[in-house]
Amino acid sequence: MLNRVDQVSPADRDAWDAALRAAGEIPLWTDGAGGAGVGKLRAAAAGAACAANARRAGRGLAPRPARAAVVGMPNVGKSALINRLLGRRIADSAPRPGVTRDLRWCRVKAGGSAAAAAPLNPGTALDLLDAPGVLPPSIADQAAAARLAACNDIGGAAYSDACVAADLVDTLAGLARGGGALGRLSTLARVPWPMLEGARPGGRCGDDFVRAAAAALFQGDVERAGARILKHYRQGALGALSLEEPL
Repeated sequence: MLNRVDQVSPADRDAWDAALRAAGEIPLWTDGAGGAGVGKLRAAAAGAACAANARRAGRGLAPRPARAAVVGMPNVGKSALINRLLGRRIADSAPRPGVTRDLRWCRVKAGGSAAAAAPLNPGTALDLLDAPGVLPPSIADQAAAARLAACNDIGGAAYSDACVAADLVDTLAGLARGGGALGRLSTLARVPWPMLEGARPGGRCGDDFVRAAAAALFQGDVERAGARILKHYRQGALGALSLEEPL
């Protein structure tokens, strides 16, 4: 399952969907905040619960709600997705990492919120465990770590906004579809476009860009400039796009 589908372009989603299917994976694309794809996810969850209980019945056991843990990195929308599945707000959710701190069981019935008052059918109910986001104890790929930080999946105390913003600019410069985002960022940060036009795919122009934005907006304060650039990206001002392309 891939959440926050609203934050990538349709072209990026199609490219990743094709790559995942070619690798034998069938992705479910969802948007926990807006609700897109939640119906398909609910149907898949009900199907998984039925399949689990069919195996139980084969062993002569009574049906019971299936159980699953909702696991993922911080700030990828796990709690928002659970709230959508339940049809009501029960899990704390906010666009920053570290909001969920405790384990909590939530029961989803096959019909969602419309079935809230209906008698429980143990064969189609699903108990979901909302859990705090998890990260590897160390991330060897520093480029991947920078992308996670840019997406606000890592707590801000662990990195410099200026450094992550510079890496974000370099990442956008290396993407086939990154030009539009760089154009919007150039306008917002008041950094001339020729600086970006000189960047070669995979080249490094991010540090210069952040320093130029700092000079234009914040009397040379590169940390404030980095924070502003990251804010623009996280709030969608640069448009919907994926920071990684399928191989």
